[in-house]
Amino acid sequence: MKLTTFLAASTAALASARPHFDADFFNPHIWLPAVPGQARGPCPLLNTLANHGYIPRDGRNMTKDNVVSGLVNGINLEPVLAGILWQEGLVVNPDPNAVSFTLDQLNAHNVLEHDASMSRADADLGNNHVFNETVFQSSRRHWTAETVTVDMMADTTVTRQSESHLTNGNCDLSAARVNSCIGQAGIPITVFGSIEQATVRRSVLEFWFRNEKFPTELGWFKKTDQITLSKVQRIAGLVQNAADRLQGGNTNKRRSGMRDLHGGLF
Repeated sequence: MKLTTFLAASTAALASARPHFDADFFNPHIWLPAVPGQARGPCPLLNTLANHGYIPRDGRNMTKDNVVSGLVNGINLEPVLAGILWQEGLVVNPDPNAVSFTLDQLNAHNVLEHDASMSRADADLGNNHVFNETVFQSSRRHWTAETVTVDMMADTTVTRQSESHLTNGNCDLSAARVNSCIGQAGIPITVFGSIEQATVRRSVLEFWFRNEKFPTELGWFKKTDQITLSKVQRIAGLVQNAADRLQGGNTNKRRSGMRDLHGGLF
């Protein structure tokens, strides 16, 4: 029997025994969690892109082409913005001539990673790059309805900042890092929710944070219109305004929409 005939027969048999085999087998973006030896970092969105193969699954060789392609094809981020984000990401690579970085290089504390994450422990209090259920429970308790609003996300990040100040003697939340916290709170709405309504489903958020997997089985799909800087700025601005109201208008104003987005991605 020719090899091609054998392979065709074997594939057909597997597809018959497992109805979803055919789609999964030929889907380059099937979700596969990281295995030992693969690099992952503190950013759940980049980890998700790696788990789906939109960027290298091993979490390495994050070149401009790889990162821009992954962000454009994975979440429909506009290419120019994706390229700027990649450029800023290079700061985590200590090589001054670097043309790429790895996801685990993002673990370096207070470079792009920062305290008061919604799903990771502060670096001085534990592992700053692995999902932490205790920290996440502190965040999700503010999502008091299935429809999560910018007010709820602002409440989440303001509380997480307060918790870091109270529990971490070395908490370092400069104005730029507070801006990153605001961006981090807005990105889930921008990517997984409705930019027009500035809301996102709680079930989608919980699924994504815990699994680092695109929540397609919950009905989510990539946006058909590109995610532009103006859209990111709009959501970040709404989160900032809500945070200002919570703190009497004393929060740090955003430096720029770019830092807001960067806080959510990296």
